[in-house]
Amino acid sequence: MNILIIGLTSSALGGMELHNLGNYAVLEPLIQNLRNVFPNSTIKTSMQLTKDFQKRFNIKSLNHKRFYTYGKITFFETMKDFFRLFIFKLFKNINMINNSPLLSEMWKTDIIIDFSGDIYGDNARINQFLENSAEIFFAKSLGKRVVFFANSPGPFKNGFRKVIAKYIFKKYDLIINREKKSTLLLKNLNIKNENIYSYPCPSFLFEGRNPKDNRVLEILRDEQVCLQKETVGLCISGWNMPVSPFSKYPRDEKELTVFVDFINFVLSKDFQVIMFSHSNRTDHNLNFLHGPDYYISKQIIDFYTKKYGKNDNLKLINGLYDAKTMKGIIGNFDILISGRLHAAMSGLTQIIPTLIIDYGHEPKAHKLEGFAMWFDDKNLVCNPNSIDDMKEKFVNILENKDQVKILLANKIPILQKQAFEGFLKLTNYVDITN
Repeated sequence: MNILIIGLTSSALGGMELHNLGNYAVLEPLIQNLRNVFPNSTIKTSMQLTKDFQKRFNIKSLNHKRFYTYGKITFFETMKDFFRLFIFKLFKNINMINNSPLLSEMWKTDIIIDFSGDIYGDNARINQFLENSAEIFFAKSLGKRVVFFANSPGPFKNGFRKVIAKYIFKKYDLIINREKKSTLLLKNLNIKNENIYSYPCPSFLFEGRNPKDNRVLEILRDEQVCLQKETVGLCISGWNMPVSPFSKYPRDEKELTVFVDFINFVLSKDFQVIMFSHSNRTDHNLNFLHGPDYYISKQIIDFYTKKYGKNDNLKLINGLYDAKTMKGIIGNFDILISGRLHAAMSGLTQIIPTLIIDYGHEPKAHKLEGFAMWFDDKNLVCNPNSIDDMKEKFVNILENKDQVKILLANKIPILQKQAFEGFLKLTNYVDITN
């Protein structure tokens, strides 16, 4: 079995592994479980993965820029591929396929997986959206089986994109969304495709470091986290801010007021609040650098000190850690409040009562509501533009903490089993269509 993974997820070298830690929390279990259900398969991908990751998981990144860049050069290559495909279909001239880096890889592939995360829709740049759509068209024109897997498509408010999306979604042989909201969205678009399913995100299967691992405990001591005091972990992202873009820094103090006042409310309940970033950057040598979320957290603490005075129970994790280590760190919190979805998943899957902070500005992400639907909990997501909503839902966690932990302890194993069933659905489909 030859598998090709394409799509609109992070394309820069190391981006899926080292930048947004949530990306890695999806990537590793995705590849691991593809390997589990297709043990003898050859897996290639347009994602630019490090040599270490490629070696560990026996996967090959396609390094030709045709696979991971979007611009004028890609546009002209795509136009050439349309022409090559036309000539191939007309004259059966295989040289037309072999002359294209993209078409030749597709031709050698048994199944193509579109792994686009939450980007395919209005959130994508127009050149990205069109390129991804063209690639699906090419794959189906070559007679390949194409699966849309572990994604959150949409929204499709733009009329032009909606027309293209409706056409493309009919092309997929199988659509497996990672949450139910996206499946409802596609059905509301009247997508004529019977093979649309919802299975929990592969991130439900992501394993981090053990929270009691000596290295994790050493990090917490170095970061001056008091393990004897009840702790609220707090991750605030640029997406939670009331004003775009998400990477804006520094922020106006009025943009931070809700968060500063909310932190003061949490501290008044005699908690230790530990802020942390779930997103890094890297230099040219792939060494970790702080990402924008870290600097927003620093600014929030500075503003808090200015407004309320210094509080020794408010701290920021300053070290730079990978996704597995950060999940181990999160596992030591008593309550988690997160503006990054997969940081929240790191808490929920470790049976930590968790509150997810919604996006504060457009484009909003329906994936948050979709993930909350797996837990049947309307109080799981709070509005960052409303201090009252944030307080109310935090108090709800405090008052029902034990019940929430029981619910999670019962629910998580079921959702993890269902997440693996998504991979089995893929294998069943391949067996049926062979």
